Amino acid sequence: MQPDSNSLQQRETELNAIRAGLNELAARHDAASTVPMPKGVARWEFILPPKAEEMLAVGERQRKYVPAHGHFLAEQMEEGLWEHENPQPIIVDDKGNTIEGQHRLKAVIESGTGAWFLVVRNVPERVFEVVDTGRVRQARDLIGIQYKGVNSSALAAAARLLQRYENGQMSDRGHRVPPKSLKSFIQEKHPGLVRHLDAPKEFVSLLAAGPAAFAKYLFTRTDAASAMAFINDVGSGSTERGTPARELRERLLANRGARRKMHAEEKLAITIRAWNAMRQGRSIQVLQGWRIQKDKFPVAE
Repeated sequence: MQPDSNSLQQRETELNAIRAGLNELAARHDAASTVPMPKGVARWEFILPPKAEEMLAVGERQRKYVPAHGHFLAEQMEEGLWEHENPQPIIVDDKGNTIEGQHRLKAVIESGTGAWFLVVRNVPERVFEVVDTGRVRQARDLIGIQYKGVNSSALAAAARLLQRYENGQMSDRGHRVPPKSLKSFIQEKHPGLVRHLDAPKEFVSLLAAGPAAFAKYLFTRTDAASAMAFINDVGSGSTERGTPARELRERLLANRGARRKMHAEEKLAITIRAWNAMRQGRSIQVLQGWRIQKDKFPVAE
């Protein structure tokens, strides 16, 4: 019995659908095959103190060491509690820098024992910026590598504030910036920000290091001489009551004993208002506060 034309047509339709599906799978395979295979080589290694010292001696692309965490790991190793089949890798880049695993390697040295680790070698140097195992890699880690010898936490805080200020996001206290983006923001738009971490300690004690650097950078861009005079006056309290610098100082000092402490954004808002009043030659009797989500954040003049 010969199949009728309708059956043949239906079968042809089904075959065409199967062919289309196979072609799509083939296309996906071809696209995937164009992605370069990673160069990293992974293998299990038993690492003793001398080898750990050797791995830590190469380069400086390591984030800040946290002694408490390192001591904890060392105690685990000394007491035989270390899990030798932990697949969390130690990562070594193609320049020989250990970019992940510093705490575990130092724990090996401190404990005087050996341990098995999965070690991935020969990964691109740029991977340091995106590795996210163990402690979360924060902006200060990346910035500390780029700008050695500075307070990287303060620089990161100042950069976050500056980016939010420029984008009109000072009311958004939950705004987060990826660490890599923050580092690029400093390098590409505000490379001079790092030079303003040297605000006088009296001024820093009233605002904190990051906000103080932000304020110093902001004011100095307008008038460097006036900015330093204003900052020194706020820190010293040498001017008379009614002057913007003195009233700002008194308000910030009162904040220390207040039940509800001002957030960094609030302190910066009144700092900018006092700066603007000084620039305009105005005296101040009451320094107006700033209400988040209600008041527009002031712009430095």
